Formats: sequence, structure tokens, C-alpha cells
Amino acid sequence: MNKQKIWLAWARLFLVSLAMAMLTLACEVPTDGKFESDFPGYTRTSPTPSQVPAVPTGITATAQTDGSIRVSWNSVNGANGYEIYFARSPNESYDYYGYDRTTTNEYIDNEVSPGEIWYYKVLAYNDAGSSPLSEYAYATASTPSSQVPAAPTGITAVAQTNGSISVSWNSVSGATGYRIYYGSSSYGISTSSSYFQATGTSYTDTSVSPSQTRYYKVLAYNNAGSSSLSSNYAYATAPASQVPQGTQLQYNTMRSGSLSAGQTAYYYFQVSAGYTYKVRWQDSDSHPGNGYADIKVGVKYQNATSYLVSVSDSPNPLSFYANQAGYVVVEVQGYSSSSSGSFQVGYWQE
Repeated sequence: MNKQKIWLAWARLFLVSLAMAMLTLACEVPTDGKFESDFPGYTRTSPTPSQVPAVPTGITATAQTDGSIRVSWNSVNGANGYEIYFARSPNESYDYYGYDRTTTNEYIDNEVSPGEIWYYKVLAYNDAGSSPLSEYAYATASTPSSQVPAAPTGITAVAQTNGSISVSWNSVSGATGYRIYYGSSSYGISTSSSYFQATGTSYTDTSVSPSQTRYYKVLAYNNAGSSSLSSNYAYATAPASQVPQGTQLQYNTMRSGSLSAGQTAYYYFQVSAGYTYKVRWQDSDSHPGNGYADIKVGVKYQNATSYLVSVSDSPNPLSFYANQAGYVVVEVQGYSSSSSGSFQVGYWQE
């Protein structure tokens, strides 16, 4: 190699070394990990160092209707996931029962029993490590609707002045409804007996007859099934009913009467709840509904202000359904003085 070639090689090496040195001096390394150059268009970025996430905040625990407990917290920036720790008291070791992991900011604890109190703490983690445990939150697990409710307690029965009996009991956790079984003695009540249904914690029995004594037991139910009948029973005697004023009607027997226009006559008979009754009447001088009837007829419960069947000259017979036991009053009004005003009235049961 001649001297000119050697000189050119050394010159190229010098220029390359000088350029590299200038480039190194022009670059600054800031604390955020980015290399920035004074040369236009030149930027180089290195990975951001990983940091341990902060402690989760806003921890809450809420009992759910299905018997589980929902735990939630605020999301933590930089967290890859969370660990949920459990305890039976606030000062107990929170790693005794182990932990569960989740990548969201809530957790459903399905491994709890009704009435149990559970305490929860949460930590956040990523590749750099884990945060300390959070403050605790706690909740008491409820009875889920998927479990059969307990039998009701505190059954009471009280006779009311209107002739009914009011039955009440204590609320049962997880129950969606109640059945009120009744009978003429406490020993005869079973789930084969007649019953009423209620969604609240009381029921008014309007089907009881005057001076009748009834015994009651109650069970609770939900979608999972029914409880046993309450171990205690309650009973009450409905008050005696005063006989209405007027003339008593006999079953399937017509009674005769006569009214002038503007006069009113009253008849009565007893009904049992759950049956349909018909009141038949006959105007002796004209046919019902033709506009020339001597009378109009209506039916209502004793002491009631509204009618079961409004006063009218049609239809005939009058039909009504008795939803409570007791006396009903048949009101006959004199309507026309164009004829004798004679009539007949009676009743029967379907």
C-alpha cells in the first residue's frame, strides 16, 4: 500500500471518530428515560421503568340478594391485577384464608354462608411488585332466595269490629310470600288445609262467619320452596253480628209484599264467602225492565255504603259473588203508583 492510500484511510477513520464524538456530546439523557438530540429529526426512547402500583382505595363490601358479597374498589393506574384477602374480624391475619385474584376492580365472594360477617382487604400488583394492603371493608351475608326460608314466628290473630279477623307474623328473610292456613282447631291445620296468600306480614280474613272461632298457622315460601308451618298458632273469634232490620228471606222461597211509590222495604239473608247468589224478584203487575215496573231492587252487605248490585228494575235475577261471609240486605224500592205495587222476592245459591 502506498503512502497516499494510507493517509486517506487514516483521514476517513479520523472523520468518523470525530462525528461519533460530536453526536455523543449533543445527546442528553433526562430522568424520564428519553434520549433527546439537538440534531433535527433524531429522537431515541428507552422503556419506562416499571413502578409498584399504589394502594387501592374506596373499598366497599355489599351483601347481595343471592347470598354472595360484592367487594369493589377504585382502579389503580399501572396495576396488572388485584389480590383480595379475607378475614372474620378486622384485626385477624388477612392471609390465613388465602386470597383470590382478579383483573377488574370488583370481586364476588360466593363462598359465604347466611349471617356470616366477612372482612376484606385488597392490594394491587404488576411486574414490579405489589402494593401494601388497603383499608378493610366488611358485610354480613344475607339469606339467598335460592334457599328455603325459615318458618314464620310471632303469629297473632285479632278479631275486628267489622266482623273480620286480622292475622299477622314476623317477617322472614328471603321469603317472597306467605300462606296462611286455617281450621277449626289447632290440631287440624296442615298444608292440606285451606289457606290464604299474602306478600306482606299480615292478612285480614273476611270469610269468617259471625261468632266463628278460627285457628291459623303460617308458612313462608320463595322460588326454592316452602318452609314448614309455624310451630305456634294463633286464633280469634269473630264478633257476633247483629241481625239486620227487615224480613229474613228463606232459601229458594219467594216472599210477597206491596209498596207504594217512594216507600222502601228491606229483606236479608246470610251468605258464605266464595259462593255466587241470585236474588229473584217478580213485579206482579208488569215485567222487569219494560219501564213500567212497580219496584226497583238492589243488594249490599249489612252496614255497607255501596251496593253489590245497584238498585234497578233489571236484570232479574240479580247475581253477585260473596267475597266475605255475613248478612246481605235486599233493598226493594217502590217505584210506580200506576198499579198495585205488589211483588215477590227470594234468593238461592249456585
